[in-house]
Amino acid sequence: MKIDIFLLTIILLLISCGGKKTGETNDEQRISEYKSLAIASIYRRNFQQALEDIQKIESLDSNDPELYLIKGLIFFGLKDYESAEASYKKALEIKSDYSEARYNLCGLYLKLDKLDNAIEQCEKASSDILYRSRDKALTSLGVAYFKKGDAQKAKEYYDKSLEINPALVYTHNELGKLYMSAGDYQRAVEEFKRATTGYELYDEALFNLGICYLKLGKTLEACESFRKVIEISSVSEYGMNASRYVNSICNDVIRGFKELLVNPKWMERFEKTFDTQFKTLKGTFDKNLEKATRSLNITTKKDLNLINSKIRALEKRIEKLEGAKKKRTVSGKRSKKLEHQSP
Repeated sequence: MKIDIFLLTIILLLISCGGKKTGETNDEQRISEYKSLAIASIYRRNFQQALEDIQKIESLDSNDPELYLIKGLIFFGLKDYESAEASYKKALEIKSDYSEARYNLCGLYLKLDKLDNAIEQCEKASSDILYRSRDKALTSLGVAYFKKGDAQKAKEYYDKSLEINPALVYTHNELGKLYMSAGDYQRAVEEFKRATTGYELYDEALFNLGICYLKLGKTLEACESFRKVIEISSVSEYGMNASRYVNSICNDVIRGFKELLVNPKWMERFEKTFDTQFKTLKGTFDKNLEKATRSLNITTKKDLNLINSKIRALEKRIEKLEGAKKKRTVSGKRSKKLEHQSP
């Protein structure tokens, strides 16, 4: 499942809606239940059912701004962007300080590449101190500026977002894309890893991670990322693109390995390489041994035997000293015992 502005908003709505609250009238309870049903359908991406559920609310309360926010989400899922925009604007008409509607309107404008409109809406949402998704609004501002070609300003907004919420995976993915566009693939990898660690099913971040690994020449790691994308969402845009890489680059690598394993010329080359490396290592070892013996003034076998005999003599002397020490310790203990026993 692809995580995006749309899904993040649904998660927030799932927390805020549903269930009867203390003091609700019967109509209010029915509205709350219909909202919960609609949101559950949106989460399952059954948008037609969600629209049927939400339309039942209009006959009960047509001045509920959250009703039009949810309708906007449904139309967005149906790719009816004109109706989605109208729904978000209707929510703002009823409640001008409705930052949730502004944030989603910003996301819609980002989708349509109406970047100046997106900046206007997300600036208002992110300036609302009480808005609980300010971190996401700041990230969306960064995305808008990044799309406009202003990477520096985009980075500023990403940093502001991470100051509020260092674990926001949406921001880490977008920051990774910024680094990737600048050719800083290693830093991009670090950001995409943070995104996928925070949300293991983040197909876009996994796909981006695979692309960066390819740029760094780490083909096996790239193929592993692409395969994870396919497992998560094989029919999504990222899943289909990942399949192309797996069917071309990744399968070529596997075939290459198989060919190497059965290729006698490769085995012959491997044996030659191994022999060369072994001889090099042995030569290095012999040189180091010669250097060590010179530092000890060992020039003949007689010198070496003499050193060994001195070492053995020293070991025997140490053994005698340790034995004498043990005898003195035992003798001292006996002496003290006798003193205690005397009247």
